[in-house]
Amino acid sequence: MSLLIGNDWKKKGLDTLLKAVASLIDLPLSVLVVGRDDPNFHRPLLDQLALRDRVRFEKPSADVLSFYAAADLYVGPSLEDAFNLPMLEAMACGLPVIASVQAGSENVHDYDTGLLLLDPRDPVQLVQLIRRSFDDVELRGRIGEAASRYVPDNCNWDQHVARTREFLEATLRRYSS
Repeated sequence: MSLLIGNDWKKKGLDTLLKAVASLIDLPLSVLVVGRDDPNFHRPLLDQLALRDRVRFEKPSADVLSFYAAADLYVGPSLEDAFNLPMLEAMACGLPVIASVQAGSENVHDYDTGLLLLDPRDPVQLVQLIRRSFDDVELRGRIGEAASRYVPDNCNWDQHVARTREFLEATLRRYSS
């Protein structure tokens, strides 16, 4: 099962994900979409792509871990996203991720801590990445393991505060000289 969490599913790239999944009829792949958007907006596309029985929509829950535990892969073909928290959560849970280079993917190192999607509007490219991750169980496991080690070592509050402080001090020096 692939997972997509977030609101504004258009910007999150849900259409691209659905088109990709429709092309992968030979894989036992379903999609879990979590967020506050109205799923009825996407029902015509689900009907057109014959995906109604392969896509499930859920409202957000305080127990977000259950969504990650149910998935084999987190797919985030976002068109834009300043900071993709669900992707980092997925990585912290050891879930391999596919992330758009246009959306908060600075923590995803291609074929190391995840797979990078260069064009989030290209379902063909997404199909290739999903297929690669499903066909290569060893790769999927290695990426998930590397991601689960990467997040606590590189994305904790102390590091965030230090980077923010460095940025603010550098900005202050630049404008005070």
